[in-house]
Amino acid sequence: MEAEFTGNETLYEFDGVPVTQKEYQERIGNILDENVFKMVTSPTHFTSLKWNVQREFLFTMSEVKDEDVPGKFSHILGKDLEDLKKKIANEKKRIKGVLDPIPSRIDEVYHGIPEPLDWTALEKELAEAKKEHQEIRKAILDKSKAYEKTLEKRNKLRDEIADAKDSIKKIDREYNQKLSEYESVLAVNEKSKAQIDQEIQSMSTEGERLLAKIQSLKEKIESYREEYRSIAEQKFVFDGYNCPVCEKPLDDAEEKRIEMQERFNLDKASKLDDNNAKGKAVKEEIEALNTAIKDLAYQKAEAKKRKEAVQPPPRPEEPKGKQELFELIEVLEAKLSQDDVQEEISEEPILQKIKEIESKLAVKEQIQKAEARIKELQAQQKELSQLLADQEKLEHDILQFTMAKADLVEKKLNQRFKYVKFKLFDIQINGQEIPTCEATFNGVPFSDLSTGERIMAGIDILNAFSEHYNVYAPVFVDNAESLTYPIEIKSQLIKLVAIDKDLEIL
Repeated sequence: MEAEFTGNETLYEFDGVPVTQKEYQERIGNILDENVFKMVTSPTHFTSLKWNVQREFLFTMSEVKDEDVPGKFSHILGKDLEDLKKKIANEKKRIKGVLDPIPSRIDEVYHGIPEPLDWTALEKELAEAKKEHQEIRKAILDKSKAYEKTLEKRNKLRDEIADAKDSIKKIDREYNQKLSEYESVLAVNEKSKAQIDQEIQSMSTEGERLLAKIQSLKEKIESYREEYRSIAEQKFVFDGYNCPVCEKPLDDAEEKRIEMQERFNLDKASKLDDNNAKGKAVKEEIEALNTAIKDLAYQKAEAKKRKEAVQPPPRPEEPKGKQELFELIEVLEAKLSQDDVQEEISEEPILQKIKEIESKLAVKEQIQKAEARIKELQAQQKELSQLLADQEKLEHDILQFTMAKADLVEKKLNQRFKYVKFKLFDIQINGQEIPTCEATFNGVPFSDLSTGERIMAGIDILNAFSEHYNVYAPVFVDNAESLTYPIEIKSQLIKLVAIDKDLEIL
């Protein structure tokens, strides 16, 4: 009867005593943390962790304390930075909730302000009207002066007509001058915009050329990778070393095989090194081109800002007041043309005039209240802006502290590794630095490494953690057949090598 596979069964024992899976994990955890155990026994475990978890282990390994970070950060030392950042974000949101509507409120009050009038002229006009009212009252009491008063009034009408005509001429002169200046500035602005457009087009063309070159270099890198894989997959084949006469194996056949294999290995390693060097040179060229593209993008953005800054000047408004002056002249001339110089004198018109002037002067108080409200809002805006700036300064200090600490950690960490280096911050196009955790092996990012190089990088990381925790356990290396370099390790090494042979299940 043939044996039948019915499934796997996992049994747990601790010091020879059967235990459950949970009890086994708890007892092992009391000896050594499970993650640490995996990191000192598997060269692939650490790099399989999420980047933020890797970052936490590296910070712990560096043994860098907050007090070790250089700079003026005493106001944030000992605080939970994540909680502090949440608190800052909440405070900024609260401040902005009050601050953001203030400009629209100021604008609302501003647009509700009546047009200012010539208060000095109105007060002078009111004083004159009151004085005229007193004179009219005297004239009414002394009718003998009525005729003289009428003549004086007619002369005053003529003077007012002349003044109104002069004012019209002055308005026309000032408007024509403003219109001429406006058209001159408009022509200069259009010329500046055209020049900026030419600069932007030139930078766009150059950017497209650089992007095309980067794509070409990326294709070249891909060809180098294919070449690298092809070289790495080459195997040494030895067909024997026989006597040319009797065709029997010669006595030094094994020595010849070893010699030929060493030459093969040296040649293969040389080709791989040459391939890596070419790939690295192309990547450096791509980085230089990317830097050039960023510079072009910045210059293009600045050019657009300059173009946006070239705003057309406001067109001069049509002159105001001319129609009122024409109407005033018509009224004054109608009064002047009256034949009856002995007209009845009445105080009603001057009283109505005084009332109208006083009504206009009342607008002044309304304007003053609105201006006071605007100043109050502006003071509040300034105070809130300062509070927001304080929060942003604290936020900036946290970022600077985090970057300074990461830089210190990075320097201390990289002294613990022989081949692997870690990058803990990534620089964005806008210059902002964001947290990351990326391992490189001889300058090559981990994601671009071959299988063998990934194993070598994992061994280097494993060695550092073994030394840090002073724990040395058997290390299992899968796909060991892909290694072309000797493994440097203090722990017991167990290689798992794939072979071209069918396995028999017993």
